[in-house]
Amino acid sequence: MFLINTTYKWLLTERFIYSFLACLWMVDPNSHKTMENFAQGIIDVNSKIHELNPDVLLYPIRGAIPIVDLLRIVDPSISGMNHEYVPASSTIENVDGILHDWFLNYLREQHVLGEKQSFLGIDEVVSGQSVFRVARQLRRAIGDYANEKNVLFEDILEEISYHSVGIQDMRHVRVGKPMDKNYSALVERGTLFPVEVMTNLVMDKPLLCPLKLARIPGHRYAKCYPVMTDYNVSREYIDFLTKFAHEIGQDISSVSLQSPARIRNSERFLPEKYHEIGREILV
Repeated sequence: MFLINTTYKWLLTERFIYSFLACLWMVDPNSHKTMENFAQGIIDVNSKIHELNPDVLLYPIRGAIPIVDLLRIVDPSISGMNHEYVPASSTIENVDGILHDWFLNYLREQHVLGEKQSFLGIDEVVSGQSVFRVARQLRRAIGDYANEKNVLFEDILEEISYHSVGIQDMRHVRVGKPMDKNYSALVERGTLFPVEVMTNLVMDKPLLCPLKLARIPGHRYAKCYPVMTDYNVSREYIDFLTKFAHEIGQDISSVSLQSPARIRNSERFLPEKYHEIGREILV
């Protein structure tokens, strides 16, 4: 009983410390300083994209959806780069398996043996688990693809490269929480490039993410299918994009925002059973 009480008190104390530090280091999301810092982060992401010049940009659904439009405001030419949307949200049922299958189907259709192909993922980061998920499932898919083609895994890794840029919300760091160890390993390995911002102004804000995934009826944890059911650009979203554009001196009326049809097009690499679900949703 003493041990249980001591452990309980320790947990309460730890939570109190994190809550206290969070309040102490709280960032005003509406301040000009915060917007300025966030805008510079998106500019830095764009610079890294052009520095690495990948064959394919990978935008994880749903976290990267608003980031795509912000990048287009910073650099309208980025819309012309080859890109795909990958089903990586933790709200998706069996996300690891679906992500692996998506990558495997993509490689079967798009990769040419003997030719190099580079991928660059753009994702938001708090603890770093989501970024590692994408890297891990792509590596698994590369291994299975190598087996199908009867070639060595190491040889395929010479052809296919993957890097990622993580927009790292510093709230974890501010309260003293460690980053995910696998995320830190990717950074140390030089395959992941963090871009730190005081606050990711579009993260965990439903009105600032137009894309909605199809909910699985009756699921006890409200999980989703990896299929888009709606794409609704709210007034709040347009206002935010306009404010962001003003911050960097861009005219949003000259920017071509992302197309939901292009997002839907990336669903072609999903396992076959989700194609039928997608067709039912469109009816």
